[in-house]
Amino acid sequence: MGYWCVVRAEPGHDRLAVAGVTLAGFETFWPKARVRIGARYKTQGLFSGYFFTRIDGAWLPIRRAIGVSGLIMAGAIPARCPPEEIAKLIARTDDDGVVRLTGRPQVANRPSFAPGDQVRIVDGAFRGFDALFVVRLPTIACGC
Repeated sequence: MGYWCVVRAEPGHDRLAVAGVTLAGFETFWPKARVRIGARYKTQGLFSGYFFTRIDGAWLPIRRAIGVSGLIMAGAIPARCPPEEIAKLIARTDDDGVVRLTGRPQVANRPSFAPGDQVRIVDGAFRGFDALFVVRLPTIACGC
């Protein structure tokens, strides 16, 4: 089955490196994004200078492929990418290889507190302590 790893391209040679690794017989995944420059849009790598490749056995030919600077390593072997993260990126990619980015991240619903409510701190240095919720208004400095 193999595993995914990250390839670093020579500066400005992302397309060449992807082509070189593909020609060497490896499966590649180069997620792209559309970026607006003035009134026009340009397609470029989502992770500038980096792309993914699947390794099933020998990986040294990747390092010798044209346009490749190297691989992201974990000691003496290529670092493994979590397959579920690659699958998420692939699922959000259209036919042109462009990843559909979403808008602003959703913020989890936070409970609303009123001044004077008793609360329990559940994280951080004061975890487990009971406290009273207090609204502190900002201090306004007056240059009078």
